[in-house]
Amino acid sequence: MSSDDIFASPYSLLDEAKECVDHVERLQRAYIGSNAIREVRYENPESGFEVVALRLVDAIPPRLSAKASGAINNLRHALDQGLWQSIRATSGEPAKDTYFPFAESIPDLNGRLRQLEGLGLHPDISDVIRKHKPWKRGKDTPDANVVLRAVGSFAATKHRENLGVNVNSNSIHAKFMASSGHVPCMGIGSWDRGNNEIKLGEVGAGGDIKYKIEIPFYVCINRIDDLDGVPLLPFLVEALKQVRALADELKAETIRITK
Repeated sequence: MSSDDIFASPYSLLDEAKECVDHVERLQRAYIGSNAIREVRYENPESGFEVVALRLVDAIPPRLSAKASGAINNLRHALDQGLWQSIRATSGEPAKDTYFPFAESIPDLNGRLRQLEGLGLHPDISDVIRKHKPWKRGKDTPDANVVLRAVGSFAATKHRENLGVNVNSNSIHAKFMASSGHVPCMGIGSWDRGNNEIKLGEVGAGGDIKYKIEIPFYVCINRIDDLDGVPLLPFLVEALKQVRALADELKAETIRITK
């Protein structure tokens, strides 16, 4: 069997991941353009005044979440398949539970690689994996590959819990903002990711705030180490790029070893 045949499965998964990323781009564009932000007003129990805020009313479309999850899962499986196929080509049929070694630290990665070498992983393939630094960022490992490791972290959790909405505060554009009557406070606050809203101020009896504001929100990553709040789409594009590069190196090194 040729090396191209051996690595057909990882590259097929990468192609599927690319299709999912393309879907995410289209779905996010439609979501952002759907005028999903609406004005809400509610009483502040502490001040007794009425809060004026802009809130994201529409939830992230389930299909967008599913496609993001599909992209990540395909990337994770491509790495698993690339590793499995490399062992198969260089040492024979590997164990079924052979997975790419996402690690907590450098010692953790080295321990996982030793275990894999016991299952037939060639030491030169271990060196390829080490070069990509798939361990958690920490005080002693500031150069960890957080994008690559996040592929493992993201794939291991529920995708809907790992997506949220964020706003680049520097990109908020207030074309017009004025008050009338009793307005104790007015101004564009920070995006509240917990409530998916941004406060514009508080008004008392007879008071009001008029405005025309553009808020460029985006779908972001939630609760993933070192990537919390990071835009989803650029992350997916970079993850696809890095996993493909790693797959290329695994294939090239496997070909060299087996010549």
